Parts: sequence; C-alpha cells; structure tokens
Amino acid sequence: MPAGNLKESHFFSRTDQKVEYALGGFIARSLGDVDYALINGNFAMEAGLKATDALAIEDKDSLVAQTFANVVVVKEGDENKEVILALKEALNSEQIKKFIEEKYQGSVMPVFG
Repeated sequence: MPAGNLKESHFFSRTDQKVEYALGGFIARSLGDVDYALINGNFAMEAGLKATDALAIEDKDSLVAQTFANVVVVKEGDENKEVILALKEALNSEQIKKFIEEKYQGSVMPVFG
C-alpha cells in the first residue's frame, strides 16, 4: 500500500480504530501507549523486538517484501567487473542466506535464492 493511504485502507475504514503516525524510530518505544503498532523491521530490531514475538510479519514472497527489498547497484558499465561479479555471487550464496536466517531469525528475510 502506498505511503499515506493507511487511514483510508479497507481495514481501517471498516472499524473505529484511530490511526496515528509517528516517525519509525519512535514507534517501538511507544508500544506501552498503543493497542498495536506497525513497525518496520529495522526499528523493531533496534528496540530489541523479535519477529517471533510479532502478531504478523510480511511474507518474504509478498509484493511489499519484493518491492522494498534492499538491492546492490553499481555504476553503469561496472556490472561485469570481476569484483562486482564476485560480490554478486557472494551476496546471493547459500552461506549468506543461512547467515541472514540464523542471525536475524525472521526479522530480516533473504529474498534471493
């Protein structure tokens, strides 16, 4: 859902829920003041929250996860340089996927491989 449309979303238009916006870094620290919150993973991790404690998390195959995945970009013309190809291979390796899964336990999801 594009930013700014949460208040008009199907879910909130059918309930009496009040939607308040806050800067991402403040949301996790405000949990004691709200019934529930939508928190970006990086801010949740900084606050010591774990994905396993969440009521719901974005599926790695969802449109949102695929759309907003982190990507590595290089200057045009450099994409076939040996060092870039080695980096691409390393970042897309099973070893890196396993590292992400073990270290972040669902808070960060590899969307490759």
